[in-house]
Amino acid sequence: PCMSSTAARQKAAACGNVCTTVRLMSVLGQLQENVTATQVGSSAMPHKVNPRYSERVHSLQVVARGYNHMLQELAGAQWFEGDVSGSAARRIALPGLFNTVDAIMANTAYVLDHLVVDEAAIKAEVNQWLPFLASGQILAQAVQAGAVRSDAHKTLQHHARRSLVLGAGAPEAFLNRIQSDPLIPLDSEQVQALMDIQLMIQDAVATA
Repeated sequence: PCMSSTAARQKAAACGNVCTTVRLMSVLGQLQENVTATQVGSSAMPHKVNPRYSERVHSLQVVARGYNHMLQELAGAQWFEGDVSGSAARRIALPGLFNTVDAIMANTAYVLDHLVVDEAAIKAEVNQWLPFLASGQILAQAVQAGAVRSDAHKTLQHHARRSLVLGAGAPEAFLNRIQSDPLIPLDSEQVQALMDIQLMIQDAVATA
């Protein structure tokens, strides 16, 4: 039971990660669950429409962990061939866990089928923070150009932290700083060539 319950929890965990991302992105205004005409939203704040299916998945994750913990408590505690002290808990925990995981997967499927994505908002954020997203590519290119990796990493980190305090002007400040720093042996054209989101995606997939 412990092995099967752990496998079920692992499947549910993937759903939890998806729905956590949906909740975070909804806060940033980048997507939302499809709002139905009958959805009330927040009872305290009429303007607010929560991603309720994703929130439900988060709550069900807690329930699933509770059932899984019940089963783990039975491991190594069986007397001889077993008795009611173990079987009674299993009869509650096993169906409870698998029914909960089934509900988690069903709710996650609904979320994925009904997402409303604001592509313009996502693209605007990516473009705004692109220089910081490209820091890994800038570091690799600087090393290829002859920089010592530890020095280049420390320099990029310093410029990033100094630039981030500027808020909206941070990305431009970051670019200006690294392009004028002799420890980063790249000219403006080389740096701009690295501002390619598809290149970043390919690099992330290759190193995953």
